[in-house]
Amino acid sequence: MGLFSSFAAMISVIFERQIYRSHLRISDDHVRGRFMNICVGNARAYGLTPSAAPYNGWLDVSIIRYPKVWQLLKGLWMLVNRRLLNHKLVDVYRTKHIRVLRAQNASISLDGRILQDIHYPIDISIKPEALTLIIPD
Repeated sequence: MGLFSSFAAMISVIFERQIYRSHLRISDDHVRGRFMNICVGNARAYGLTPSAAPYNGWLDVSIIRYPKVWQLLKGLWMLVNRRLLNHKLVDVYRTKHIRVLRAQNASISLDGRILQDIHYPIDISIKPEALTLIIPD
């Protein structure tokens, strides 16, 4: 991504941040609160799951709690320096199964496509060996 588009995206995050009241069950933990972003992935492509690997059978979950403006600015700085997961408002989990019990007003997307007509609860897990991966040496 170019420098200008990255800067424009950061500015839009400051002025267009939204809050989502959500309730998740991650393994045996119930996670409730006001969140700005929840990312679930098993690969590094999205950026908020940098240690996710598509071949280990685990889901990486990154949850960004709703920040104040100064915390958001610090988070953007940490994002640029690839240290966002160290921010105190970011919770990181590794699990086999997630259940989304509620995500009020949130748009939910799967591989970049926004899902329509969502009915809760939503179960997210990995289907073992559904794809054959060829990993070069």
